[in-house]
Amino acid sequence: MADRDDTRPGLTAESRIALSKEQVSCDLDGEVAIVNLENGVYYGLDPTATRIWALLAEPRTFGDICRAMLRIYDVEPSALEADVRAFVSELAVQGLVVIT
Repeated sequence: MADRDDTRPGLTAESRIALSKEQVSCDLDGEVAIVNLENGVYYGLDPTATRIWALLAEPRTFGDICRAMLRIYDVEPSALEADVRAFVSELAVQGLVVIT
């Protein structure tokens, strides 16, 4: 079996991220629940991930998402970028977003 990281898409600041058409989501008291329509798997997002998901209501670049999150959170830019990269990559692996 291939290492899971090998299946993750590469992200650059210019990579465009959009919600997949194969998912639906809803707000549940400040958090988000998502269902993958292809496999029926449900996902729940914590408040920080919910902020990123809300940004993706319209397609955005990876750089745009990182800049928006840096305006909200007082963290090192490199740490935030790594966390956002890992989260967005996992969304892509799960079929919840499309990266171009």
